[in-house]
Amino acid sequence: MRGQRQHTHGTDPPDSGPESGWTGSSSGAPQPPRRWLDRYQRRLWIGGVSLIVIAALVAPVMWGACGAPNLTARPATVAAPASMPTSVFITATEFEFSPNSIQVQAGQKVSLTLQNTGGVEHDVTIPSLGFSLLARAGQTVTGEFGSDKPGVVDFFCAVPGHRDAGMKGTLTVVD
Repeated sequence: MRGQRQHTHGTDPPDSGPESGWTGSSSGAPQPPRRWLDRYQRRLWIGGVSLIVIAALVAPVMWGACGAPNLTARPATVAAPASMPTSVFITATEFEFSPNSIQVQAGQKVSLTLQNTGGVEHDVTIPSLGFSLLARAGQTVTGEFGSDKPGVVDFFCAVPGHRDAGMKGTLTVVD
């Protein structure tokens, strides 16, 4: 068969093993065919490890985005006498606050706890009260604010793009 190569799939010349020292030559001698696994083994390893790394990085974000149940949810407000501070607990994920509507008493100091269960940093910013609280991924932080004026004010995540993605809510200060 002139002009065609003869393939011997999976077989090596008798003296081409590693112990023979044969590494192929550039003298025009035909090289033995290599099995597909030998040819692509390194690429398969790199691809497999890459998939595992990507899955490990994306899984927490997808878990939060798919609405995983928040097993640590706490009430948004706790009724307290006028002399005691009100405590508010907000959970931040990609890209929402829970709860996104809270109510507090006017004239009281409010202790706000932000638990970030997301994969990136989030904050709670209440511009009309000059209040901002930042939590890195997996972090829980607490800060205090107060308002003497009843009304409805907005709060949101000031990390670029997060407010537009839905991380916003309302704070109602009642008399």
